[in-house]
Amino acid sequence: NWRTLDKAWMMDEKTKDRVLLKSANTMFLTEPIHEVLAYECASILGLPATKYENQIISDLKRPLLVSKCKTFITPDTELIPAAQILLGKEGVGFEELVKVYLDFLEEALVSNAKEKIQKQLLSDALLDNTDRHLNNFGVIRNVSTLQIMDVALNYDCGRILGTAFPYTPKRYTKEEFHIDELGYAVTQKQFFSLIDKNIHLSRRQYQKLYSLPERYLSLVNKYLSCTSLREGDGAYLTAVFMQNIQEIEAVLEEIGCFQDTSFQ
Repeated sequence: NWRTLDKAWMMDEKTKDRVLLKSANTMFLTEPIHEVLAYECASILGLPATKYENQIISDLKRPLLVSKCKTFITPDTELIPAAQILLGKEGVGFEELVKVYLDFLEEALVSNAKEKIQKQLLSDALLDNTDRHLNNFGVIRNVSTLQIMDVALNYDCGRILGTAFPYTPKRYTKEEFHIDELGYAVTQKQFFSLIDKNIHLSRRQYQKLYSLPERYLSLVNKYLSCTSLREGDGAYLTAVFMQNIQEIEAVLEEIGCFQDTSFQ
C-alpha cells in the first residue's frame, strides 16, 4: 500500500530513547531525506518540529535508508489528530476549516496558536507538501486532565518536492497545487490567504532558507544509491525548491509579513 510506509518503534541502544524508524515506498524513495529537510526548514521558520535524522540499515539484502525521530509523546500525554477535532467539518472550505481549528486552539489557550499554524502553512508551501491531511497535524493533550497543552510538533512531512508523484511541483501549476483526497488545502494560493503579520517572521530569518537547497542536494547525493533518483534529478528538484523560496519571499513581501525591512 503506497499510503502506508513501513515503520517500527524501537529502543535506541545508545540513548535508550523510544524512536520511530520509517522507510520509503513512493516513486523516488526519498521520504527519509525529506523528513530531515522539513525539520531544518521548520527550525529556520521557528516552527516547533520533530527532529529527524537519517540512518542506513545495512544488514538487509540491500541497504535501506530510513528516517529516525524520537517520540514527542510521554506517558502523561497523547496526540489528538486534527481529524478528531474537525470531525464532521471535512466538507467545508479550507479557510473555514482553519478558522474552526484556530478557534479551538485559542479557546484551549494554546500559546501563539495562530503563528504556529501560519508557519506550518508556510512550510508546506515552501516544500510543496502534498500530504498535509487531517491526521498529519494535531494537538497534545494531558491524559489525566484532558487539558490541551500545545499543538503537536510538526511531523510526517516526507512527501514533499514531488515524492508522491513524478515531479509534482511541475506537474501542477501553483494555481492547481492539489493535495491528495485526504487533503487539507486544494491550492497553494489558499495557504497565503491565511498568512499575515501574525506569522512573526523577519527577512533575516527567512533568508536563511536560501542555504537549504544546497543542503538538500548534499543529502540527495549522499544517499543517492538508496533512492530511485537518477543523476540530475537532485539538481532539478533543488532548483524547484530554490524557485519556491524566491517566489514566496516576494509574496510575503507583498503581504507585508516581514518585521524588518533591511535586505541582508
